[in-house]
Amino acid sequence: MVDYHENVYARRGLDGRSHIPALPFWVALIRIAQFILALIVLILAAYASSVFGSDYFPGYGMTFFVFSWTILFLIYIFVTPLWYPELYLYWAHLGLEIITVIFWLVAWALLAQEASAWNAVQGAENAINQAIQDSGVQVDIWSAGNHAIAATKAAAALGAITWLLFVVTLTVFGFFLHKHRVAAGSTGADVEAAEKVPTFTQPPLELNNGVNNGAQHQVSSPAPA
Repeated sequence: MVDYHENVYARRGLDGRSHIPALPFWVALIRIAQFILALIVLILAAYASSVFGSDYFPGYGMTFFVFSWTILFLIYIFVTPLWYPELYLYWAHLGLEIITVIFWLVAWALLAQEASAWNAVQGAENAINQAIQDSGVQVDIWSAGNHAIAATKAAAALGAITWLLFVVTLTVFGFFLHKHRVAAGSTGADVEAAEKVPTFTQPPLELNNGVNNGAQHQVSSPAPA
């Protein structure tokens, strides 16, 4: 039975991986969902761009770029901890995760903007056809456009879901990174605790010597007659 709270990086042992924050197995499942959704968004955007072109619609080009970025990012956070732990840096992981969140936000926002624009064109076409319905003439501005518009809408919606999943993994990784640093004593918490421990100092050496010399002097002095 799969333990979803097991450290996903512990499957290859912990030797040389003490600097890697432990992440539960269910985070890996979210990563798989991110990859699948990113692939679907890529396919939908590719189909829409084949109809509309991508020269004047930056959302499609941004989708192609962010998918490539996502693949490289996922390769880094999976391959380096498992096979090349000496190349893994958790600060690099955190920075790349933040950049990925920003890229997906931009990508789905552009796709949503383009879907809205094409939806307006589609709405105008439907309004014209409804107005001239009695004449028996139908206007078809772009026969393949309806499917491409639907693909753009779906890509924008799935892109938003993908962005939310990356927000979740960013939050989760930030939590476990903080937990890892606290356990390793890298946040100064152990220093503060050490400062609260009471310390005891020895009396000055001169005072001890003075007391001892006085005692010796009293012992060596002859008693008065």
